[in-house]
Amino acid sequence: MGMGLVTPVAMGIALGLPHRKVIALDGDGSMILGLGTLTTLGTYLPPNLIVIVLDNESYFSCTARQGGESLPTATAERTDLAAMARGAGIKNSVTVTNLEQAEKTLNQALESKEMWFIVAKTEKAQELVPRPRMDGDECKYRFVRFIEKLENKEILPAEGHAQEFAKRPHL
Repeated sequence: MGMGLVTPVAMGIALGLPHRKVIALDGDGSMILGLGTLTTLGTYLPPNLIVIVLDNESYFSCTARQGGESLPTATAERTDLAAMARGAGIKNSVTVTNLEQAEKTLNQALESKEMWFIVAKTEKAQELVPRPRMDGDECKYRFVRFIEKLENKEILPAEGHAQEFAKRPHL
């Protein structure tokens, strides 16, 4: 549901809540779908944002759901997302290939006052993670209400939205 949207949404949150450290957990297929996001990140460089791209070099989740084999992403060949991020102006762009590197880099990013883009090479998934039993609207409202509670401020007024939400068919 969020393919291509995770990092842009996280960037918006980081810009809107500069006093909070924001971590985006994105996938290689999602990042490839939204490569233009890299230029926007490189332009604004929110210092409180860490983007972690979990790179299993495949579109496993969508093809496996349809009963097929996983399809490789461009990162399975020569595409280097960290190099592309550096080219977009994100100087703290790295690829990690083991747990020790990942832990060291993440600790460095958490202590930093600069934006980080971390590509974490992972194993290919062996099985699907079940999809949540909620639609995009429900996810949005749950997330917004969480941020409202966390920040003690209203983002979306409750009146009007609840009635519109109730009219929509749900899974």
